[in-house]
Amino acid sequence: MIPHWRLGRPRDTFHSFSMAAARFTLENKAYELFAKVMSDTAACREAFVRAGLSLPPPLLRFFDEAEPEQSGPRMSLSPPAIPERPAEATGDWVWIPLRDMLPTGLVLGLLRSDPAGLTQKDILARLAQMPGVNVNPGSIANIGTRLANEGVITRERGVWEIVDPDRAPIILGENAWAPKDLFEQQELAGHRRNCIIHVLQAQPDGLQIMQIVKLLEGRDWQRAPLSKDLVKTDLRQLDKEGRAKRVGNSGKWRSTQND
Repeated sequence: MIPHWRLGRPRDTFHSFSMAAARFTLENKAYELFAKVMSDTAACREAFVRAGLSLPPPLLRFFDEAEPEQSGPRMSLSPPAIPERPAEATGDWVWIPLRDMLPTGLVLGLLRSDPAGLTQKDILARLAQMPGVNVNPGSIANIGTRLANEGVITRERGVWEIVDPDRAPIILGENAWAPKDLFEQQELAGHRRNCIIHVLQAQPDGLQIMQIVKLLEGRDWQRAPLSKDLVKTDLRQLDKEGRAKRVGNSGKWRSTQND
């Protein structure tokens, strides 16, 4: 007869194995869900960036991008100098440097400025006179065809006329003015870069990216989409243009116009 104590050992071993297998299944499921959360969160972050929106605080904390609480009051910052504005401009209008405008916006702005219409040759001649603007002449014909097909302009006898002038920016001096929704995201980036330069000029010792973001948040004179990633991209562009540069390995940026 087999002793009673020996009969219990196989059962105990099998029970332990079953418990370990069940725990492994649960852990595996937990890690699968965690991987999905990570993927979904990264996709959510990318969606906010593509939309030009600031990341919500919980998302910032998830990616460890929230700036530590600053001691003391927020830095006093006066608004930048506003260029000459058209009489039609209301308080919510934005100005974009002509050099940052897309060709389509420039064409529409020129057509708005001349109710009698312009020929393609006239448009090319006026674009060539704009400071900092470099437009491929071959693209203007394509723009005209697209705008005509969309019903935005007419082209009778070779003269281009805009159908609804209120849906085009006003060109004045070296800037284009319009409500924010008339500009493309790429154009609004030009407005945001000017605001970044204004902030950097106010702090000659330089600022880190999140400090720039915090200083621009809530300013009524900064009307472009704002986020850490957008500012980071803007700084690279400003560096390329020679308007801003990194301060050594400090993570700070400063305006070269302070030199």
